[in-house]
Formats: sequence, structure tokens, C-alpha cells
Amino acid sequence: MNRLLLSSSKSLSCVNQVRLVNTNTTTNVLVGQRNYSSSSNKPSTEWKKLLFTDLHVSSKTLDRTIDVLSRVRDLSTSKGLPVVFLGDFWHQRNIVQVRHIDALLKEFDRWKKDGVDAIFIPGNHDQVSVDGIIHGIEFFRLFDNIQVATDPIINEQEKCAYLPWRESNSAQNQLFKDLVEQQGGIDNAKDWTVFAHAELKGATSNGGYLSSGKVDASLLSSLRATYCGHYHKRQLIGNNSWYIGSPYQQNFGEMNDPHGVAIVSSHSIQPQFINFDDTPKHWRLTYPQDFKSTLSLSSKVQKNDIVEIRATKESMKSNEFINTLESLPPLLDIRRVMINQESNNNNNNSIPSSSSSSSSSTSSTFSTTFDISKLKEKYNNNHKSLDDFIIEYVKLKQPTLDSINNEEMVKKGMDVLDLVKDTMIRPMGRKVSIKEIEVTDFCSITGPLTLSLSDYRMLMIRGQMGSGKSSLFESMVWAIYGNTSPRKQASSSSSIKGDEVINDRAKMCKVTVRLQVDGRDISITRSKTRGKGAKVEINGLDATLRQGVSDQQSLINNIIGLDYDLFRMCVYMGQGSISNFVTDSDRRRKELLSRAFSLGLCIPAHKIAKEQRKKQENLVTELETKLNRMTAQLSTWTDIDYEESTLEWDSNRQTRVKRIENQLEKEKRELEELDIQNNLKKQQQQEIQEQRDELLNDMKHLDLERKEYQEEYHRRHTMTHKRLFNNEFKVGNINKEIAELQKSKKHLEKHSKQGLDNVQCGECGQLIDQSLQLTKMETLQQRVKEKQSELADLDNQKLSIDQEIDALNLENRTTMTGFGKTSERINASLQQLKIQEGNFGYRIEFSQRTIEDLTRQKQALENEVNPFESQSKARMAQIDKLQQDSTNLQNNIETESRELDRLVFWERAFGSDGISVMVLNSVVKEIENYANEYLSILSKGKLFTSLSISNTRDENGHDDIDNGDLSLQVYEIDDNDKGRITERSFYSLSGGQRRCVELSYSPFALSEVIFNHVGSRITTLVVDELTNHLDQTIKPVICDLLRNHLKEKDSIVVIDHDQSVQSEFDNVLNLQFNDLNNKHQFVEI
Repeated sequence: MNRLLLSSSKSLSCVNQVRLVNTNTTTNVLVGQRNYSSSSNKPSTEWKKLLFTDLHVSSKTLDRTIDVLSRVRDLSTSKGLPVVFLGDFWHQRNIVQVRHIDALLKEFDRWKKDGVDAIFIPGNHDQVSVDGIIHGIEFFRLFDNIQVATDPIINEQEKCAYLPWRESNSAQNQLFKDLVEQQGGIDNAKDWTVFAHAELKGATSNGGYLSSGKVDASLLSSLRATYCGHYHKRQLIGNNSWYIGSPYQQNFGEMNDPHGVAIVSSHSIQPQFINFDDTPKHWRLTYPQDFKSTLSLSSKVQKNDIVEIRATKESMKSNEFINTLESLPPLLDIRRVMINQESNNNNNNSIPSSSSSSSSSTSSTFSTTFDISKLKEKYNNNHKSLDDFIIEYVKLKQPTLDSINNEEMVKKGMDVLDLVKDTMIRPMGRKVSIKEIEVTDFCSITGPLTLSLSDYRMLMIRGQMGSGKSSLFESMVWAIYGNTSPRKQASSSSSIKGDEVINDRAKMCKVTVRLQVDGRDISITRSKTRGKGAKVEINGLDATLRQGVSDQQSLINNIIGLDYDLFRMCVYMGQGSISNFVTDSDRRRKELLSRAFSLGLCIPAHKIAKEQRKKQENLVTELETKLNRMTAQLSTWTDIDYEESTLEWDSNRQTRVKRIENQLEKEKRELEELDIQNNLKKQQQQEIQEQRDELLNDMKHLDLERKEYQEEYHRRHTMTHKRLFNNEFKVGNINKEIAELQKSKKHLEKHSKQGLDNVQCGECGQLIDQSLQLTKMETLQQRVKEKQSELADLDNQKLSIDQEIDALNLENRTTMTGFGKTSERINASLQQLKIQEGNFGYRIEFSQRTIEDLTRQKQALENEVNPFESQSKARMAQIDKLQQDSTNLQNNIETESRELDRLVFWERAFGSDGISVMVLNSVVKEIENYANEYLSILSKGKLFTSLSISNTRDENGHDDIDNGDLSLQVYEIDDNDKGRITERSFYSLSGGQRRCVELSYSPFALSEVIFNHVGSRITTLVVDELTNHLDQTIKPVICDLLRNHLKEKDSIVVIDHDQSVQSEFDNVLNLQFNDLNNKHQFVEI
């Protein structure tokens, strides 16, 4: 039931107020004594008010809030203005200390003495009950100059309404709606001014995102003006609604915004802002960048400011750093944040941010979202899968590659990885929302029980020990993965199994998890009957999404986007597992991250690349051997020189033709002379003719013998050179065999150790028998000697062949000389016959025949084919073929060699010191950054952590990350040593400190990093026993951190017994057992 309070005001004080109950309506009305008229739509009096809001009193801010209250008092008295406070007086309504109340009562007593009239509106940070009736500023009613708007206060004279915060959207909207309807509807409310603590649509929230709002925009636009508290940023919403903003900087997210108070009046809706520029300011400094000179940012820091200094671990240990801190003026507070080296050049002072959620602002000294939001901005836009790291690795290791070769190199890496990708989780969507859990007889839960998470945003589940709170979400894990959280920390194998999941009173259990994947409704049901195996049913998937998945669990992993261990780290931190990452062994810590980023694929990928590399090496070696043979053949054919023989043959032919031509000329001249001398004797002529015929016949036989000899010489010349080529080829092969034998012998000598019977091979790991080693070495030495003997024989054979070639050439020259001399002798004889021929007539006939014979000889010589031309053509054809084949083979070798180079590259890349190192180093830095930001908030800047990968070395001296560990070191600020950092053992920390470290990693840092990289984000978070060991000042901070995650989460559920944090949640459900129906049920508190 909403109650409207009506009052008339003299300086906004209500005196002798009377509470009336209208029995015709559900509205209670508070009526003032004077000048009340309900018939006027216009304000009957003019007014002017001083507004401030969002004070957030706490131990950290008490001095600043007292200063603000004093300033407001002075402004009110000096300007004669009543005051309206717009809500969120307290920061933590569950922690109200006597010192706070004492200081505030003294200040408000001064307000009373100075005649400051005020109306205080409760905000969400002030309220304890959901309906807003119970809140933390009710006691201000003790001052008769202060009204408290526990219920709405309506001033008809001034047409002003003062509306408190209401937690539910409908209740807050109803307050505005009731006001408008009381005036007769939207058209009649235009003269009304509202002062409220409310959430308006389109406002920039303290978390930096736009609010979805709780009040209808049509209601706001129908009013004259609305002035609100709740969000700390001064801003105009629409045309007539303002957030006044916080009066002082309350966190690092507000350090660049104006702060102060405002004056509003009935004359104008535009507020007149008064800035409090001299209140303590927040500074975010990076060491040493912001401390280098008197003009650096650090020089602007003033006394009582709040400073965050970001520095590396090494810097924090230095005396220069300590001296720098001591040189700062006295500060209200200082926080240190450890950063890694890559972040050391970033200074974020110029970037505004804030820190709250849609329904709970955060004004602790340190911003809870600024740095984390900057990290998210940095990393969320830099999602990297293993494929992305492959591309980055190629660019890093092969920067000189052109775009084509770069693509080929990347493609080869992807091809190798594709051969092992069948085991990877492939998320079906980018957003997974768990909507409902339906449980029947699971563990301690009796009967059916349903929890609809879509009905809740920030939910706390309570219940007595043994009521089944944890079992409810263990059933969710069981339905999805068939496992539950381990009974012991740092264990993944001791979950509840078999029939243990069935309630003792039942024969079977059944759990259904309903979820949405990118808007697609999917349900997973797992059931178990005693003595039988579990059954899994998946609904909502078509056949295309099931293709290529070998089993149901792999399909579920693809739906969720995470495997069991990662789900426990990022989504459900159950009992026994919330400290999993921090308390796990160094080795298991690294294994979890390796699996999260698919680094397990590198091991089989390395094996595949190695096998392919060996095959490719054999192929290249085979091609190179073939090329060597072809090169040797080409060399042999090139060495065979037919050109010289061809030229010599042509020269001889031309000489002979020339000689015949000379003889023809001579014979023709003689014939002309003999024509007149015809008195030779015929008998003498006949004898001379016979002798001449015989000589001519001898000349023909001589030419035939010379031709046959030249052909035989060519044949013997070719055969001898072929023998020489075969000799050289054998020599080359034997030299290679000797080299291989010596290499094998050297390998055996390398692994031979004096005095040891057995030695382990450093490459293959097999045991080597020492005696067998010596025998093998002797055998190899004997084979080397045998091959060297064969080589000597071949050298002698080559010498013999060279001698044969020399003898053959000598024989050719001698024989051809003999042919020439014989030809000259026959020609001389023919010439002599001519001389003897006395009868000129006969000599004429002889001369005529001689001319005829010489003419035939000349024609025969001119038509004779050079026998070396055909051989030369055959040689050139063979050389051309060998050259073309060699070029093609060389191109093939180059192509296969590039492929070999790529395989060698990826064998190294997928090895222990390749991509794994790059990915883990990148991920570790990211996790460390997130964890230290969260931890600095939870520990108030006192604790830091550092993650480091300790690598071993393999036999080649390379980093062996597969056998290395991921260690976690914890550091604490030592106030007894001038604030230096000291390394601490995790187990030497207090329980609360350990809890802060655990929570900073899981769920916060790990879930951010893993979701950033796997490509899928689950919008549900469940934490069991959240506040264990945490003190009262940290509990609200951790709840605020969770609330800030509502920007990315659909629902956050905390299972806890701690009633002190109950008010931090939007809804609280109590899980209890109903004895009447023997079933578990939820009861909302």
C-alpha cells in the first residue's frame, strides 16, 4: 500500500501534523495546518531550495561528509534556503557506528540552532527493508527542523513532491503514477516539481552504462521538473529531469566530474550549480612516469587527497619508490596497485569512469570498476583464439615474409591444427543464459523443486544447514557434465558419483537445465535410476548442430562453451572448489589454463608436424639425389665435343674439294694444250689407262677405308667417355656412402661413455649396449676402409680410361695422317702416268676421264653428309632434355623445400617453446592484471599477486613449457618497513586475506579472461559460501563487485548464511523442507 503525505510548509517545516485515513481509498494523507487549498493547480507560493545528494557516510568518508554538511548549513543560512537531501545518506546501512552518529548529531544540532529546515529522502543505500519502510535515517525525525520522506511528502502549496526510493521497478514507478493521477492525469501535472531518489531511463549510471530506468518517461515529461539523487554524475535527462550529482569525489571514477550542490526555484527549472572544488580529490598516478618533474601530474596532489599509485613489483621494492611516496603531502588515503611491465606506460587520469550498478551505487574510497572497466575495454576488444595466436606467432617469428608467403605459412599451421581439432570445444553461440533449473530427488533435495533464474538478477539463497542449498546447483553441474564439485579442494576426481546422487527416499533422480544460446531455447535433462546408468536428453537442437559431434557430452560442452573444470572456475564456485585455482598445485594451475586456451592441441600438432617434416625431408633428399644424377649426366654430355670433329671433317672436305678443283683447272688447261697434240700411241695410252684406272680404284678404296675408320673412331670415342661418366658417378656415390658411415660412426662415438655398460640416448631415450656400440663402430670403420679401397680402384680405373682416351686421340691423328700420305702418293702416281703418256691423243682421253672422275669426286664430296652432325644433334637434344628436366626438378625441389621449411617452422612453433609460451605469457599477464585490480579493491591496496611460468630446458637448450609450472606469489604492504612490499606465503595470510586472493582469481579474474578468449560468455554466476572469513567492511565491497557484473550477467546467485549481507541483494529466497508435503520449497524473504 502506497502512502501519500500532504503538507503545507513554512520553510518546509511541518508542525502539529495530523494523520488522517481516507477510508474510500488506499491512501494515507498528511495535511498541514495553514494555507492548504486543493483546488489550485498553480503553486500558491514561490519557493527556492538548496539540493544535495548521495552523501554516503562511512568510516572512510566521515570527515568529508561532515565538511559537506557544514558547507550546506552555511549556504542555507547565508542564502536563507531550505534544504532537500535526495537520498543515500549512508554508504553501508548495516554498519552504522556510534562515532558516526555522535559526529552527525553534533552537526545536525548546529543545523537546528541555525534554523536550517530540511527534508531528507531515503535512498537505496539507506533502506533495509524492500518496501522502504525500515531505513537508516529515520532517527533524523528527532530534529523538528527535519522531515524524513519515509513515505512520499506532497506539498500542495508549492506543488512539490518528495518521493523515496522503492526497490522494485513497479513500486518506484507507482509513486510517480500516483502523484500524476492525484492531479487528474498527465495533462494536469505540468506544474508539479518532484524531488526523488530514483532511477531514470537513459541516465549514465555509476557503472558508466545507460540505465534502463524504473519510471515511465511519459510520467516524467508530464511534470514541471524532476531533481534526483542516486547516480553520482551531474546530468540532464530529457528536457526537465536532472541528477544533481554527488557533493564530493567519492571514488576514482568521479575524479574528472564537477561536484557540489544546486539551487532550484519556482522561477526556473534550470538548476544553479555550486561546485565544491576544494574538497579532497582522487588521483591515479603511474610510477615513475607521473613523478619525473615538478610539472608532472604528481605535483597537483594536495593535502588530504586520495591517491592510487600503479607500479611494477620491481619498482615497489626500490628505495626510490618509497622515497617518492614519502615526498607526497599527507594524504587521506593511498592505494598501491601492482602492474606488469607492459602496463607501466599507461596513465589513465584523463579518462572518467564510475562505479556502481543499476540499483546500488558504490562510493567507497576506491573505485570498484574504473580500472576493471579499462581492462575490459582493452581485453574484450582483443579476443584471441589459438588461431589468432598462430597468425601473431608467424608475424613475430617471420617478419620478413611477404603477404603470400605469410598466408601460406599461416595456412600450413592451420592445416596441421585441423588434424587434431576434433577434440576441441566449439561454442554454438556467444551468449549462454541459464534460465531455469528443475530438480527432482537429487541428493538432499526431496521431491520436485524449480528455480527460475530469469526471474532474478541479484539473488541470495539461504537455508539451514542440510536444507539442500548447495545440492540445488550441484544438480545443475551434474545435469550438464555428469559430475559434481569435488568433496575436497584441488581435486577433480572425488565428486559424487553413481547412485549417490539419488535421494535416499527415491528410486531415481532427474535434473533439467533450461538455457538459451543466442536466443535459442535448449534444455538438457539427465536422469539416473538406481542400479542403472544415467540418461541424457538434449532438446532444442536441429540435426545440423549435432553433425560432427561424436558423443552427447561433447555436444553439451559445445552448447555451454566450457568443459567441466572451466565451468567450475568461471560459472559455479561450489563448496570445495572456489579456491581451486589459487590452492591448486603449480602444475595443475598451468594445465587448467592450457586447456582453457586449447594449448593441449599443440602436443599432437607438434607430433603431426614432426612426422610430416620427416616425410618431407625424405622427399626432398630423394629429389636432390635425382637432380645430382641428372647433373652428372648433363656434365658428361656437355663434355662430349662433336663440334671440333665436325669442323675438322668439314675442313678436310673443303681441302679435298679445293684440291680437286685445282686438279680440274689444271686438267682442263692441259686438255686444251693436248687437243693439238694427237699423235700419241694408242697402245701406250691403253696401258697408261689401266694403270690410271687401278690408281683411281685405289683412291676409292682409300676414301672408303677413311670413312669407315672415322665411324669406328667416333664409336670408340663415345664408349670411352660413357665409361668415364660411370666411373665418376660411382665415385660420387661411394663418397656419399663414406660420409654417411662416418656420420653414423661419429654418432656412436658421441654416445659412448667410458666405464658405463649402458648409456641412454639423448635423442631417442633408448638404452645403448656399450659392447654393441664398439662392435658397430668397428664394423663401420671396416666398411669405410672397404669403400675407400673401392674408391682407389675407381681412381686407377679413371686413370686408365684417361690414358685410353689419349691413345685413341693419338691413334686418330696418326691414322688420318697415314690416309693423307697414301692419297698424296696415289695422286703422284697418277701425275706420273700423265707424264709417261706419250701419245697426246691418249693423254687427251685420259685427261678427259680424269676431268670426269674429278668432277664426280667433287660432286660426291659436296653431297657427302657430315657423320658428326647427326651425333651433334642427338647430343644437343639430350642436353636440352636434361636441362629442361633439371629445371623442372629444381623448381619442384624449391617448392618442396619451402614446404619443408614451413613444417620445420611449425614443428618448432607447436613445440614446448613456441606458441604455448606466447599464449601462456599473454594470458598470465591478463589474469594477473585483472586479479590485482580486484585484489587491490578487496584488500584496500594491501595485497598483490604475481603469476610466473617457471620453464625447464630441453636437451637442445630450449624452454620446455610443457614441463614447467605456473607459480603464484603473494605480496603484502609492510607498514612497519615504510610501506615496502614483502613476499608472503599464501597459507601464512589470515583467513580473510586468503579469501580475498581466492575471490580475486575465481570467479573474477579467471572468468573475465577465459570468457574473453573462448568466444562464449555464460551470463549466470553462482557462488557458494561467498563471505567466509571476510570482515564486515569487505562484505559490501564484494557484493558491489558482484553487482557490477550485472552489466554482463543475467543473474548472480550467492548461497550464504550471512544475514549481514542480505540487504545487498535484490531478492532473498529461503530454501526449506515442508514437513506437510515432504518436499523442498522456496520462501521469499
